[in-house]
Amino acid sequence: MPIRHKYTLVCDEVRVENNNKLFVIGLYGGVITVPQIPFVLQSLSFVQAFEDDRPEQIQFRATLQHLDSGQILAQAVGVMAIGAPGQGMSVIKFAPLQINQVGGYVFAVTLEGLPEPITTNFDVRLNPQPQMMPFNPTQRH
Repeated sequence: MPIRHKYTLVCDEVRVENNNKLFVIGLYGGVITVPQIPFVLQSLSFVQAFEDDRPEQIQFRATLQHLDSGQILAQAVGVMAIGAPGQGMSVIKFAPLQINQVGGYVFAVTLEGLPEPITTNFDVRLNPQPQMMPFNPTQRH
């Protein structure tokens, strides 16, 4: 059985604990809201879970692309290691990452041996922060 993709999480940061547990910070549910454009994310991470029937090392190529413009924001290449039969995890992190446009984005990973890339889509939306009225304690309402 070849390697199978189970799921992908999109989050701000992933830390690996001493016991190899992943600590996921800032999990997104398909939409990333930013207060302004352009905006710099300190990091954007992708956690991918795979299932494989044997230990192996697989070469990968990843891209992050804005769908409407075709602009590639980031790329990564490397080797993903599945240490034992069963489930394996891969973390790909882009840091820092400048977002210049709202709209749809796709994170695509091509794995050696798989015919099609694994894709994860998400949207970036503008959510400007409300302007606060200055507080004046001498003013009466």
